[in-house]
Amino acid sequence: MKRFLHSQLFQRFWAVAGAVSVRTKVLGIVLGTVILLGLFAIIQVRRSMSAMLDEQIERQGLAISSYVAQAADSLVDLGDVQRLYPLLRETQMHYSDERHNTEVSFLAIQDETGAVIAHSYDGAIPPEVEKLLAEPIEEGHTVGWHPAGDGRTLLVTETFTTDSGVHAAVRAGLADRALREAVNRMTRQLVYTIAIMSAVGIGAAVFLTWIITRPIRNLVDATQAVAQGDLSQRVTPWANDEVGRLAESFNQMTEALAQAAAEQAERAKLRAEFVNQVIAAQEEERKRIARELHDSTSQSLTSLLLGLRRLEEARDLDTLHQRVEDMRGIVSAVLEEVHGLAWELRPSVLDDHGLVAALERYIADYRQRHQIAADLITHGLDNRRLPPEVETTVYRIVQEALTNVVRHAQAENVSVMIDRREGKVLVVVEDDGVGFDPAQPTVGRRQRLGLYGMRERAELLGGKFTIESKIGQGTTLFVELPADGVSHETQEATPASTQTQAEGE
Repeated sequence: MKRFLHSQLFQRFWAVAGAVSVRTKVLGIVLGTVILLGLFAIIQVRRSMSAMLDEQIERQGLAISSYVAQAADSLVDLGDVQRLYPLLRETQMHYSDERHNTEVSFLAIQDETGAVIAHSYDGAIPPEVEKLLAEPIEEGHTVGWHPAGDGRTLLVTETFTTDSGVHAAVRAGLADRALREAVNRMTRQLVYTIAIMSAVGIGAAVFLTWIITRPIRNLVDATQAVAQGDLSQRVTPWANDEVGRLAESFNQMTEALAQAAAEQAERAKLRAEFVNQVIAAQEEERKRIARELHDSTSQSLTSLLLGLRRLEEARDLDTLHQRVEDMRGIVSAVLEEVHGLAWELRPSVLDDHGLVAALERYIADYRQRHQIAADLITHGLDNRRLPPEVETTVYRIVQEALTNVVRHAQAENVSVMIDRREGKVLVVVEDDGVGFDPAQPTVGRRQRLGLYGMRERAELLGGKFTIESKIGQGTTLFVELPADGVSHETQEATPASTQTQAEGE
């Protein structure tokens, strides 16, 4: 069977049959089944009816021959041939009327030598009948079918012996014309019935295929529309069957695709805003650093230059010492300003001493600057450094989260927990602020971009970012990152420009 399914003949057949529509397939199956069943029924009924009528006409032939043998017994014994002729003709006419549904072609009586004593013909015996009567006579009852013209003739032979010991035989010939007419009449009725049933079956098949294929066609049309980008397509389920469940699954799929497309568009919009915000922030930071260098560091260096000139003009040792002390103060202030700018750009302690030390210093400065009770809890990070990209990502996420607390949460307490276990780094930032509804699109633009930036940083390393918040119940951020850094697949899928941008923020 498997070899046949993979044969070229079957493949060619299926290439043609498989391209036909479902409606045509169903109609072809129904019509073919009705025709095959009809032909089978006609053949079986004709065969059964013919056998039954053959048996019936054989019984009638035996009954007629037995009757003639009894009636002609005494006449044959007496040799009264003149009375045998009327007997045979009357018997033929009697059993050939419509009441008996039989056609007796001839009757004849032969002696033991085969000579015809009497027959039912008015004139001579026809040649084809003479051939039949020339058949050998066997003792008892015998029947046999013989071709005759456009039909058949049943030859029935019955031998009898008269009281005086004369041996004779009655031969009756019965035509099958009535039998054939009955079979043909029944066949015509079957054909009419099958034709009507075929019409009914085809009508039912057309209706059923319309019911079945219409939702399928709707699904095909909707699928083609979805393939062209129209995600608003929905299919109305017709029934709670397989096709109906397929339509419901299609609707769920299109709804999921539409939601995913909307989320993708929203994320693309947020990405564009985030990139613009980052670029703007970078430019603002450059402007601020330029102002700091111009307004503070440049003035300090100018004062240092003037001090050096006045140092040249000093005449006594006390004045020299005083001016040197002033210049030392200016140099210290410049160093402090440069160190502050460097810290704001990137804390060196993060590279020198690791994530925990950098966050402890940042949170201590955060408490003093914003008057918010902030604490840091770490686990699994003692004397163990994380990869640089992980430390930078965690530091920037915590920094952005604490900045959001200051800007939006109106919180009095905030807690930062970092836990490393089983190859993962879990970061939790929790505050007791006013909270918000993450599902609402009314979140502030800056807050939304900040959340998006944290999510982007986490996903760049193949991590997860989750927000839990309710209005009036504070906010909790959960970040889960791989402790060994970004995976190879994530690095390949992440554009280099995006990585560089994230590291530079």
